[in-house]
Amino acid sequence: MAEINLEDYKGYRGVALNTLQKFKTPIWSDVEILTDEGSFKGLILPRSETADEFHIVLKMPIGYNIGIAAEKIKRRKNLRKKRSSL
Repeated sequence: MAEINLEDYKGYRGVALNTLQKFKTPIWSDVEILTDEGSFKGLILPRSETADEFHIVLKMPIGYNIGIAAEKIKRRKNLRKKRSSL
Protein backbone atom coordinates (compact mmCIF):
# COMPACT_ATOMS: atom_id res chain seq x y z
CA MET A 1 0.00 0.00 0.00
CA ALA A 2 1.33 3.46 -0.92
CA GLU A 3 2.19 5.85 1.90
CA ILE A 4 0.03 8.98 2.14
CA ASN A 5 1.94 12.26 1.84
CA LEU A 6 0.06 14.73 4.04
CA GLU A 7 1.64 17.65 2.14
CA ASP A 8 -0.62 16.57 -0.74
CA TYR A 9 -3.58 17.41 1.54
CA LYS A 10 -2.14 20.41 3.42
CA GLY A 11 -4.49 21.79 6.06
CA TYR A 12 -7.21 19.18 5.59
CA ARG A 13 -8.29 16.85 8.38
CA GLY A 14 -11.26 14.73 9.44
CA VAL A 15 -14.12 14.30 6.97
CA ALA A 16 -12.60 16.59 4.31
CA LEU A 17 -9.22 14.78 4.41
CA ASN A 18 -10.93 11.38 4.19
CA THR A 19 -12.96 12.54 1.19
CA LEU A 20 -9.93 13.89 -0.67
CA GLN A 21 -8.02 10.66 -0.01
CA LYS A 22 -11.01 8.50 -1.01
CA PHE A 23 -11.20 10.25 -4.38
CA LYS A 24 -7.36 10.46 -4.67
CA THR A 25 -7.59 14.23 -5.11
CA PRO A 26 -4.65 16.15 -3.62
CA ILE A 27 -4.46 19.94 -3.35
CA TRP A 28 -3.71 21.83 -6.57
CA SER A 29 -5.82 19.32 -8.53
CA ASP A 30 -8.03 20.84 -11.21
CA VAL A 31 -11.32 19.01 -10.75
CA GLU A 32 -15.02 18.83 -11.46
CA ILE A 33 -17.01 17.92 -8.34
CA LEU A 34 -20.58 16.61 -8.47
CA THR A 35 -22.92 17.19 -5.51
CA ASP A 36 -26.70 17.12 -5.08
CA GLU A 37 -26.64 20.92 -5.59
CA GLY A 38 -24.79 20.75 -8.91
CA SER A 39 -21.44 20.44 -10.58
CA PHE A 40 -18.49 22.69 -9.68
CA LYS A 41 -15.17 23.09 -11.52
CA GLY A 42 -12.04 24.51 -9.99
CA LEU A 43 -8.74 24.04 -8.23
CA ILE A 44 -8.53 22.32 -4.82
CA LEU A 45 -6.83 24.81 -2.50
CA PRO A 46 -4.88 24.07 0.68
CA ARG A 47 -6.55 25.08 3.94
CA SER A 48 -5.50 26.74 7.12
CA GLU A 49 -4.87 24.06 9.71
CA THR A 50 -7.29 25.82 12.07
CA ALA A 51 -10.16 25.67 9.53
CA ASP A 52 -13.07 23.28 10.04
CA GLU A 53 -12.81 19.66 8.95
CA PHE A 54 -16.06 19.53 6.97
CA HIS A 55 -15.39 21.60 3.82
CA ILE A 56 -13.15 21.42 0.78
CA VAL A 57 -12.12 24.76 -0.74
CA LEU A 58 -12.37 25.16 -4.50
CA LYS A 59 -11.07 28.14 -6.51
CA MET A 60 -13.47 28.50 -9.41
CA PRO A 61 -12.34 29.68 -12.89
CA ILE A 62 -14.10 33.02 -12.29
CA GLY A 63 -11.82 33.67 -9.31
CA TYR A 64 -14.23 33.02 -6.43
CA ASN A 65 -13.40 30.52 -3.68
CA ILE A 66 -16.21 28.29 -2.46
CA GLY A 67 -16.45 25.72 0.31
CA ILE A 68 -18.09 22.42 -0.55
CA ALA A 69 -19.35 20.16 2.23
CA ALA A 70 -17.22 17.02 1.95
CA GLU A 71 -20.13 14.76 2.86
CA LYS A 72 -22.15 16.02 -0.14
CA ILE A 73 -19.54 15.08 -2.77
CA LYS A 74 -20.87 12.24 -4.89
CA ARG A 75 -18.24 12.10 -7.63
CA ARG A 76 -15.21 13.92 -8.88
CA LYS A 77 -13.36 14.06 -12.14
CA ASN A 78 -9.69 15.03 -12.11
CA LEU A 79 -9.01 17.40 -14.96
CA ARG A 80 -5.26 17.79 -14.17
CA LYS A 81 -2.87 18.46 -11.27
CA LYS A 82 -1.13 21.82 -11.04
CA ARG A 83 1.95 22.76 -9.07
CA SER A 84 2.07 25.65 -6.67
CA SER A 85 4.33 28.45 -7.75
CA LEU A 86 4.93 29.36 -4.10
